[in-house]
This record gives sequence, C-alpha cells and structure tokens, in this order.
Amino acid sequence: MVWRDELCPGKPRVHVSSVDGAVAQGRRPEKLLFDQFSEDFGHALEHGQPILIPHGARAALPEALQPVVTTRIPLAPFDLDMLREVMARVYRDSDVSGADLRARLSEADVKQVSAEDLTLATRAPALDGALSRLRRTGHFPDDNTPGLSEFPLAPDIRAPIEAMLSDLKDWQAGQIAWDDVSRGILLCGPPGCGKTEIPRLPARESGVAVRASSLSQWQSGGARSSDLLRNMRQFFDAAAEASPCIIFIDELDAVGDRGRPHDHNSSWTDSVVGGLLECLDGFETTPGIVVMGATNHPQKIDAALRRPGRFDRTLTMRQPTPDLLPQAFRWHLGGDLAEADLGALTGIATGMTGAEIAAAVRDARGTARRVRRTLTLDDLSAAISDRRPPLDPGLRWQVAVHECGHAIVAHATGRATVNLLSLTAAGGEASMTARPSGLYLDELEADIAGLLAGRAAERLMLGQPSAGAGGQEDSDLAEATRRAVAIELSLGLGEAGPVWHGPPERGVERLRFDRALQAHVRARLDAAEDQALTVLAENRSVLTSMAEALVRDGALSGEGLPFS
Repeated sequence: MVWRDELCPGKPRVHVSSVDGAVAQGRRPEKLLFDQFSEDFGHALEHGQPILIPHGARAALPEALQPVVTTRIPLAPFDLDMLREVMARVYRDSDVSGADLRARLSEADVKQVSAEDLTLATRAPALDGALSRLRRTGHFPDDNTPGLSEFPLAPDIRAPIEAMLSDLKDWQAGQIAWDDVSRGILLCGPPGCGKTEIPRLPARESGVAVRASSLSQWQSGGARSSDLLRNMRQFFDAAAEASPCIIFIDELDAVGDRGRPHDHNSSWTDSVVGGLLECLDGFETTPGIVVMGATNHPQKIDAALRRPGRFDRTLTMRQPTPDLLPQAFRWHLGGDLAEADLGALTGIATGMTGAEIAAAVRDARGTARRVRRTLTLDDLSAAISDRRPPLDPGLRWQVAVHECGHAIVAHATGRATVNLLSLTAAGGEASMTARPSGLYLDELEADIAGLLAGRAAERLMLGQPSAGAGGQEDSDLAEATRRAVAIELSLGLGEAGPVWHGPPERGVERLRFDRALQAHVRARLDAAEDQALTVLAENRSVLTSMAEALVRDGALSGEGLPFS
C-alpha cells in the first residue's frame, strides 16, 4: 500500500519509482553513486522520504540501486485464487468459481499472465470473453495445435531440442537441478526454414511461456542506444517474472559484431552488444529461463554472444529433405488430404522451404475454394508446379552434373559427408557436412577443390564451364577465392611464408589492386580445379550414373548415393 498525505496525516509521503525512473538515462558505472540517479529519485533520497520500488523478484536490480534497498517485501505470485477474485470483482453479475477457472486454465497457465494481459482481457464485456482473451495471449499451449513431434525436423536438430525440453520438464518436476538443464540454442539457416516456429514448439509441449523480441522491436521505442537498452532490459525483466520461460531473440545478427572493422557505428554496436551480454549473463544461472536465438547470418554475430553458456548449441537448419517432405506438407495441411499419399509430391517439391510449402498449400486451398469444392492432391501438385516450374531438360542435366561433381570430390578427398543432392526450380543444391580440419595446407587445398568441383565437372562432361559457380558473394567461386586469399595472407601457408597480413576479408579487398597476390591466388585456384578434374576423370562413370539418377529422381540421399 502507498500512503497518501491526505489519507494518512502525519505519515511521510512515499516516493514511488520504477527502476527505470530511478536510474538516470545514459548512466555510467564510473560516475559517483548519486550522479547515477534521476533528479526525482535523488531528491527523495536527499530529503529522507520513504521510497517504494515495485520490482520483479527475478529481474536483475541495477548495481546503483542495490545499496539503496534496505527492505525487500516479497509478494505472493499471481495464482488461480487471485484470478478468481479479480474476475469476481470485474464481472459482478457472473458466478465465478475456482472450479470453472481450473477447467479453462491451469496454475501453470496463470503464472504466465502479466498485468498487461489481465488488463486487456478484462476489457471483454463478459467473463467468457475475458478468459478466451487470456488464452489468446500467446503464452499458453493450444491443445489443437500440432506440437514438436509433428513438426518436420532432421534428427540432428530434433535431438538437442527434445533434450532441452526433457530437461525443462524434469526441472519443473524437481527431478534435476537447474545447473543440469541444457539451454541456450542458436538456430541458423536460410529464410523460410522454420527458425521462428521452433521456439513455440517446446512451449506447446511443456506449457511454459514464450517471450519473443528482436533488435528492431527494442529500437522501436526510440533511436538512441539508451532507449534501446531500456527496452531490452524491460523485456528481460518481464521474461524473468514469467519463469519458467523461453526467451526468443529473432535476427540476432542485427545486434552487430564488435569484431568488425571500426566505423562510425562501432560505439553504438559496442553499447548494444555489451547490454545484451549483461542481460544474458544475468540469466545464465537464473532458474527457469531458457534462451533461444535465430539468425540467417551466424558469421555476423559477436563471438562473445556465441560462446557456450550463452548459446550452448548452434543448430543449422535446412529445407526439408525428401524423407521429411510428407511430414512438412502434413504440418501445413492439418486435417486436409488426410488419406492422400503426400510422398507422391516429393519429386516436384524437393528443395522447397517450409515457407514455400505453406504458400503452396495456401494457393491450393484458394483454388479449391474458388470452385467451391474440397482440396485435392491435384490442386496441391498444380500449386507447387506454378511456384516451381521444372527446369529445361538441358539445364537440368547441367545442374545435375555440377552438383554431383561437388559430391564426388568431397567424398573422394574425405573433406565432407554428402547428405543430399537436389534439383530445384532455382537450380540445385549439394548439402554436405564438413569434416573436422587440422587446417593443414593439403586439407585447405582439398576444400577449395571441392568448391570448384562443380565447375570442373561441367568442363569434363559438357566441354566448358558455365558461370554457375560464380556471381554472388556466397557462390562457390567467391568462397574458393576467399580461402585462397586466406592461405596467402592470413594463415601463414602461402608464398610469403609465416606472415600475417590481416583478416581474409581485408585481403579480398587488396586482391583488386595487388597483381602479385592475384597471380598467387589464381595459381591456387587453377591447381585446385585441376585436382578436382583429375578426381572426376577417374570417376567419370560414377559421375555419369549419379547425374542420370539425379535428373530422373530430382534428389539423391542416403542409399541413393553410390558411396553411402
């Protein structure tokens, strides 16, 4: 209770302040203690006023406020009995019983209700609507929504997520200590592969809340770094109060990397990365808080953010493999086409991302709806073909040769394990897992040979290479060039001997002007392509049969690969 002068004569006026209202914006730890407080808060301290600071029990209290707090008054957590009392007062004409509430919400559900959730829910004119709004806040699992077991995931992605979920359930049941819970997962992969959907799945399975945000959301309240950091801390504090909770940070690379070349944004990046590290470190040992992140560009994330303890595991997601495609379509179809053979779609859908599959399902449903009939498998096949028209036969053969070339050289040199070769409407893809490297010169040269093997296969089988190996900065030729430059300038294995001339990125810029470096890199690339060409010439029959199978089936994996 907050005393008011007019209600309690003789009692000193209580100064009520939030944490953000107490601490001055743009504070720096090296300032004197009182210089770190806001004017109003400092005035209350100086004049001996009693001070009340409503604050989350689990949220971290800023260091400047810790010597000020002399008494802590713990409040009971919000529960079903409190919810019943609130609803009874708001909806006086309704018969609000605890049994009715328990039929709609569990104690675990109610723990996730924030003051904002409750305020918005009670805007409903009737009790039933208020409870429905609470269910739609996004914190509770929906019994009608498929869960983790139904979501199409490769085994290497599913296993650590299920391990985290199992640990979280065991911790909630009191069977293991919080220190034994696996946590901190960073999801990487191209757009549309399901990264933002993953955090919701453990929440549905375990009944814990999900608090999702991103740099752009923290920045929406103001462009200054102080505004962003305030919003970031408020987000983490709210998540702490919702424990057990999954914190999900989308587009984590947008936070920046303090290791990139210095520019006019460096001080801003240093401040934001430092603030996020401070928040994450505050949760490293906080029971009930699991942090997950997602990014399309893991190489752009600050190294301190990626270390174990903040993100214990980095999982690389891809589009569904042929064996997972039926499950991916089932996820988006729900109850539609329940008896259909979705495996029949594999040949035309290989290489599609989850987002593309969802779009094709929407297109197919729209087609059926416009002619007022139920969805058919033909509707879905047509929708996929419209979005992914088949390659021209000649181009299909060229792409198959190219991708099989990568696979054969990677296998022959022992530098990678081939997972999947696929033909798509946009071309083709060779999905492989790189094997550990001791960073010896012969291994680095073999890696470059593998990158140029597609181009070499075209030379061998088609008489000339195409431009398909080059173009974008993530192309085979671009990556091969970066690695050749690194050998010469950064790794101490080039013609200049054990001398470091800077990071590979700087060397690539230098390549445009340094003719001697151009000559050395060109020689390395030529030698690597010749190495690939030799391997492929020795395995020409394998290359031919593989490419023919890939053209016929659209995808090769597992037992379909000649060296599986």
